[in-house]
Amino acid sequence: MEARASDLNPVAVLINKALIELPYQFRDQSPVFPGVVESEIGDWTGARGLISDIRSYGGGFGPALRAKSENFIPMLTGTG
Repeated sequence: MEARASDLNPVAVLINKALIELPYQFRDQSPVFPGVVESEIGDWTGARGLISDIRSYGGGFGPALRAKSENFIPMLTGTG
C-alpha cells in the first residue's frame, strides 16, 4: 500500500521514513549483522531480518551512551 506523509518537523519526517519506507525496502531479507543468521533459526519474511539487525547493532549503543553521558546526567548514576 502506498503511503504519503508530510510534516514541518524533521524528526516526525524521520520517524515516518523509519516506520513506513525502510521496512518495505528491506522486506524478506536476511540480517547482515555478523552471526545473527547462524544464531537465530527463523524465516526472514517481512521485516524480521531488519528487526534482528536493529536489535544487534543497537544493543551496544545503550551501555556505551550511558557510560559517556553519566558525567552530564546525574540521574543515570542514581546520585541525582
